[in-house]
Amino acid sequence: MTTLVVLFIFLIGGGLLVGYEVVRSQYYVGDNGGKVAIFRGMNDKVLGFKLYSVYQPTAIPVAGITAASAQELRRSDTGSLSMAKKFLAIISRQYHTCQAAYADLRSWIAHKPKPIKKKERIDGRTVTKTIMPKYRPKPSIPSYCPPQPPTRGA
Repeated sequence: MTTLVVLFIFLIGGGLLVGYEVVRSQYYVGDNGGKVAIFRGMNDKVLGFKLYSVYQPTAIPVAGITAASAQELRRSDTGSLSMAKKFLAIISRQYHTCQAAYADLRSWIAHKPKPIKKKERIDGRTVTKTIMPKYRPKPSIPSYCPPQPPTRGA
């Protein structure tokens, strides 16, 4: 009887150890308090114990990523570390592209020249004309970028 109990304990312990290693070999990209992060484990809890931990946090806000990427975060598929890093690289590249585009737009707005009012005499009357100085075209924002709060003067 003692042998069966010991064998049962070893089987349970071994199963838990194998299960733990399988769970710990999984990775996914998810939301860590409003920031994007790579997690190790599975996005689940068993008996109140989290089956995941933060593996690599980032400074990228979830609100600043594309809608498609945010939807992928909510699905939180598990996979290999290389898959999670590739997905994070895509999110990071898109985030930084959008941030650069919005910074360019803010700069364009801040440096846009003001209209010039010029007075001319035409047929004995003084006429005021408003002339808009030439300026570079308004920069475009990629269509996949999430909306930003409105800027003054846009």
